[in-house]
Amino acid sequence: MAGSELTRIHAELGKLSAYIGDRTEIEIDDVRAIVTPSIEYKVFLILETLLNGDLAQATTATNSALQGSNPTSLISLLSSQLRRYLYIKYVQDGKRTDAEAVQDLKLNPAKSKYMIRQTKQLVRRVSADRLKACYADCIEADYAVKSGLLRDRAALDALMLKIAQRATN
Repeated sequence: MAGSELTRIHAELGKLSAYIGDRTEIEIDDVRAIVTPSIEYKVFLILETLLNGDLAQATTATNSALQGSNPTSLISLLSSQLRRYLYIKYVQDGKRTDAEAVQDLKLNPAKSKYMIRQTKQLVRRVSADRLKACYADCIEADYAVKSGLLRDRAALDALMLKIAQRATN
């Protein structure tokens, strides 16, 4: 939730420590109340909810993400994440290995096992064709913004709707 940067994690732990006071244990509710989710976590949450077809929850997560980012950046982050998901789906389907994923996606080897395991759980119930279509939707949204066809927020909203609708088809 806090990301992987040590200085950020240290700062979030300091906030948690001050929040719990004299208690000896940190509860999950404490973390939810105090820790500011990283943009990476927010993108993961947005895509997880969209791939499950929950547009309302994805919209809430998107609005939260937009407080520290802009729609064009968020489209780019969603695109990058979907590319990773698709690659990990290929790993899951036996078309690639974990080691190839780490190398080709330029992942940090120290963090990659957790990321690959989490992503495999998420993409298990999503077909490679659906992931490809969602990735193509991201590319189209990015093009629409950069060519002036759509404003950035309109393109992001349309993208989210397309991805959520693919969950129900």
